[in-house]
Amino acid sequence: KLPKRVQALQWFKSMLGQTSNDLKWAETRRETVASAFPVLAYTISSVVVYITRTNLINAESIQKCKEFALRATDGVQDPQRPALVLIHNQASLKESKIESAELTQRFQTLHAESMRELNMY
Repeated sequence: KLPKRVQALQWFKSMLGQTSNDLKWAETRRETVASAFPVLAYTISSVVVYITRTNLINAESIQKCKEFALRATDGVQDPQRPALVLIHNQASLKESKIESAELTQRFQTLHAESMRELNMY
């Protein structure tokens, strides 16, 4: 089986000239992005930005990051770890008035155990 990043590059080449309103193309794109994009992003990026609408206090945000990291490192040997930036899109008015350093500290405190697990990736 080909490495995921090779599969992704082959898919990108095959999609040149395709129209995005083709249902088969759209489904193939969705599957490829879900499986290959994390690996590509992780192996060629210095920073990975994760954007969520879920309140950062919710465990779903950190769980999604862990799932992304697991998919991204699948089959990758000794990757350089990029920095992770979490963005809470559509934050509440109350949250948007809090300094980012304070929100980051709250997030790290609430999800301390998961953050330690993420450090492996």
